[in-house]
Amino acid sequence: MLQTVVAIPGMDCPDCLDQVRNVTAKFPGITAHVDEGSKRVTLEHAVPMDFAGWKASIEALGPAYK
Repeated sequence: MLQTVVAIPGMDCPDCLDQVRNVTAKFPGITAHVDEGSKRVTLEHAVPMDFAGWKASIEALGPAYK
């Protein structure tokens, strides 16, 4: 398994974390570990990963996720 760490500065509430988890659940083979304190998401995945698709789905949640 590989890990990709992504910062999402606008992720600041439990609902935000749940939204990131829900979006990630739609991508097979990717698991998200979301940390509200650091505002980072650690993605565990195999190669290849549709990072562009995942990022676009996260950013579609709203401006706080860009």
